[in-house]
Amino acid sequence: MAAGIDDTAFAEMLAVARLHAAGLQPETLTTPVPTIEERRNTLPALDPGALKAAAAPAAEPCPCIDDTPPSTLAEMRDALIRHERNRPRSTQTTLGPSELGTPCDRQIALKLAGIARHERGLPWAPMCGTAVHGLMEEVLYAENKRLGRERWIVEQKVMLDDELSGHGDAFDTDWGMVVDWKYTGTTARRKASRKAVPNDQLVSPEYRVQAHLYGFGHANAGRDVRFVRLVMLARSHDYSESVEWTERYDESIALDAMTRFYGIRDRVINDQMATFPQRAITIDAAPGDACKWCPFQRPTPPGRPAVDETGCAGNTEAHANVELFFR
Repeated sequence: MAAGIDDTAFAEMLAVARLHAAGLQPETLTTPVPTIEERRNTLPALDPGALKAAAAPAAEPCPCIDDTPPSTLAEMRDALIRHERNRPRSTQTTLGPSELGTPCDRQIALKLAGIARHERGLPWAPMCGTAVHGLMEEVLYAENKRLGRERWIVEQKVMLDDELSGHGDAFDTDWGMVVDWKYTGTTARRKASRKAVPNDQLVSPEYRVQAHLYGFGHANAGRDVRFVRLVMLARSHDYSESVEWTERYDESIALDAMTRFYGIRDRVINDQMATFPQRAITIDAAPGDACKWCPFQRPTPPGRPAVDETGCAGNTEAHANVELFFR
């Protein structure tokens, strides 16, 4: 202890030092601490009405736990249908490579004439296919990054001419090969795996023509196109069930499809089919699956033309209303 400082003074100095260390001022020692009653008297008065309102139940109480919630499946079905209607691909009015390969000339004509397409409920398989396309796109971008180069040209817009265009799924620059993803069921995969069948008959005309049209578009972009390939990804739990179909690129297949398209378009314009859709009866329709999946297909009630603004009855042999076509 320093000389001249008694015990009391030393204790006060020590207390002050401890207060400073705690960030407090020495005056705190002499400030009286308020009692609980004094603190209670300083609180603002509470409004009994406000307390009652705060304790009241919400205007819309939560459902009773014994109630059954509405179906999420049904709700999502409606949401998915709305989403599909508003997708750019669902609202587009121009035709692309995926539509030019149909064997039905009349279907192309009705699309060009602007006839309303029939809704067939929720297109679940095509929507799942769109999701799978998104996955494959993501994977190929990752592969390019891994390789440190652009082996895969992904989701590239290709121009067939000044009017026709499309978006190719992928182009393998190592092999000069168009790759088109198809999310398919068992029937299409079995068809592509048949033995002793000519290669050009292993896939549908729509698929085959579409692949060559994409090839034509990539060739227009200056790429060396040597092959076209359809990769039919299995619509199942097992990726190994997927198959693929490959063919040498043939420019003439694409040119024939484009020539056919413009011929149909000229007839639609010259016969004013947008105004007189019944005149599409003069354009050949293809029976079979082309009718089954056609967005214009409908049964023909008695007295109704085989083709009108409501759609098309298909390639029926007897058309009793031919006299209506050019009235």
